[in-house]
Amino acid sequence: MNETPANSFEAFQLRSELQAVLLAAIGLARQELLFYDPDYTGWPMNDANMLAAIDQFLTSNRAAKLRLAARSNQHLLRDCPRLVSLLSRHSDRVQSACPTDVLALPAESLLIADSMHAMRLPDSSRPRGVFRRNDSGYALILRNRFDEIWQHCDARINVNPLGI
Repeated sequence: MNETPANSFEAFQLRSELQAVLLAAIGLARQELLFYDPDYTGWPMNDANMLAAIDQFLTSNRAAKLRLAARSNQHLLRDCPRLVSLLSRHSDRVQSACPTDVLALPAESLLIADSMHAMRLPDSSRPRGVFRRNDSGYALILRNRFDEIWQHCDARINVNPLGI
């Protein structure tokens, strides 16, 4: 008998909890990861565990895709050289995008894994948010939100994943 895992809800409000949620969500992903944050300064994007999780995701499945959207990629370019290197190595499976109109994009943060698991921070400057596992309804709402954000972005470049 094939049982569907129960969905779960987890609220968090500390940076350490945010990092644990990001790692858990990336670990659950098999096919697609969608990231949005205005600038990723609150995300541990150059942390060895985070990089290992992203690398594992991208190498475990040839069909794995990562889409990363941001208002600004300056922090990633300046302060996350190991992330830039990792994304460049997997450039055939990574897309990034930045908008021309930054005012059109929200101040929230999103991570959606396989349209089944989703994390949201209503205010990206604070690590307070929610993570829902095995909740396709919630993940679909956030995926639609991500798709709206993606439509406001223009520089979609596969060869150089940070849009420069």
